[in-house]
Amino acid sequence: MIFLFLLPSDIEKALVYKEKPSLEILNEFRKKYPDIEWVFEILYQRDFKKYDIQKLISLGAKKQYISAIINELLLDLSKKELKDSLRKIYLNYKSYLNMRSYEILYSVLKDRSILLELGMNFPKSKVLAEHVEKFPQPIKAQILYYSEKYADLVESIKPESSLYFYIDALSKLYRFKEASEICRNYRTTNYKKSDYFFECALNLIEIGDTTLAFTFLDSLYEYNPEVAVRHASYISISSKKYDIFFKTLKDTSIPEVQFRKAMVYYAKKDYINAISNLEKILKITNDNFELSRAYYWLYKLTRNDEYLKKIQKSHPNGYYSIYSNMYPKVVDSFYYDESKFELYQKPIILEILGFRNEFWKYINRENRIYLAYMLNKIGSYDLAIELAEISIDEIVPKNILLLAYPTPYYEEFLNASNKSGVEIELLYAIVREESRFQTNAVSIAGAMGIAQVMPDDFKNWTKKLDLPYKPFDVKINLLVGAMHFKEFLREFNYDINLTICAYNAGPNAVKRWLNNLDYSDSDLFFELIPYRETRNYYRRVMRSYLIYKYIFSNYK
Repeated sequence: MIFLFLLPSDIEKALVYKEKPSLEILNEFRKKYPDIEWVFEILYQRDFKKYDIQKLISLGAKKQYISAIINELLLDLSKKELKDSLRKIYLNYKSYLNMRSYEILYSVLKDRSILLELGMNFPKSKVLAEHVEKFPQPIKAQILYYSEKYADLVESIKPESSLYFYIDALSKLYRFKEASEICRNYRTTNYKKSDYFFECALNLIEIGDTTLAFTFLDSLYEYNPEVAVRHASYISISSKKYDIFFKTLKDTSIPEVQFRKAMVYYAKKDYINAISNLEKILKITNDNFELSRAYYWLYKLTRNDEYLKKIQKSHPNGYYSIYSNMYPKVVDSFYYDESKFELYQKPIILEILGFRNEFWKYINRENRIYLAYMLNKIGSYDLAIELAEISIDEIVPKNILLLAYPTPYYEEFLNASNKSGVEIELLYAIVREESRFQTNAVSIAGAMGIAQVMPDDFKNWTKKLDLPYKPFDVKINLLVGAMHFKEFLREFNYDINLTICAYNAGPNAVKRWLNNLDYSDSDLFFELIPYRETRNYYRRVMRSYLIYKYIFSNYK
């Protein structure tokens, strides 16, 4: 086996440049990679504060990167309060401005037209909240909604001016009866129809009006059949009103619709029709996940071993294959040819320097494992995992499996496992799916660090454990995440499956599902989870957990 312990010289230079900008290294890259000169021009302008927007445009730089440079320039000008220069940038490069650009411009110019453009194009901007009364009702509704001022929204907006935001704001305030009454009065809308139908259905479910909820799901079905049928199956099975499901939603050849029909037939104990719908899926899709799921349920219903073999063949690294104890066959046959690493430096340099979208343009079947190895070496575990994972087949070299399921920060994971009592394999699985081992990760919701812990939870646990508030310290973040997970484990009687769901959706949601669904058939329970994110999260974590157990049993 050949392993590379030193990275190629250009990658080392890029790592040096990332830590400390160097004109010498930049110029060297320009000469060696002239086809991406715009990348190095952006870095030059950004790091050495010498802006030339027109040059970037002439070199063919992508819009998102030009916008980033414009923001650097705007910040520089705003600190000096150079209003004429700021206005000139605003007028000349309007098509390149993003939300941050408008915020910087308005902070200095205080121009109402800039504020209105910001409100119309980027209603999520936090700058807008204090100026909300200056906007027409539809935009005002969006601004209040994205500012999470739900009470203000329902008090100051007429429902018909922005039905979706009004209804969802009422939902956030747990005012389901009021929301449902508006849905009864307004059966459709001209804006965000799909979202409106969905929210109305959820509110009507909350007050127990299943019949009208199905009417809105039927309307949603026209725009988003997958979402409509998922929730319709959950409602019909949890309420045991199976006939309304088949009566309301017309048949279609969409695989998800056929699968959900099969689940309703299964819950109804009509196994012949359940099998019939699952068999239809095999004829209408080539999707690996959909096929493996159909084969799994066909095996569950028939106990035909041929279906068991097909689960693995269709999706060897998928949840249903691993859950069925059908692991890829691991061989020790792949080796790295060190001479080839020099050929694959450019995409790694792009990744190091922050141009991930450009990185993907250089990926092919020949280089992806070499790139995965190099990415693993520099700590870009998320990309390394993605490249290695798509290379897993029924037979997989050990190197590739370990790149797809890496074990970085082993001592820190071991410490967290020992102190919390949570299995190290489970901690690795959670972190792999939460952050892909990115230590500075911050989610849209605000979850922080390698274990993705919410700020309030992190603060509480650091006080309990007498630890410093360092959310991006790997050792501290892992320990806090492990202790937080252990608390959920206790709450759910050490049921790992339910705890995984609770870590993602929160314990209250899981308890609600337990009240509505029969957990004695856990396979059906996890298929019916109404939160798509949690459904997928559970499958990913459980698959990773089982594979990490396999790896630790055989290779650790």
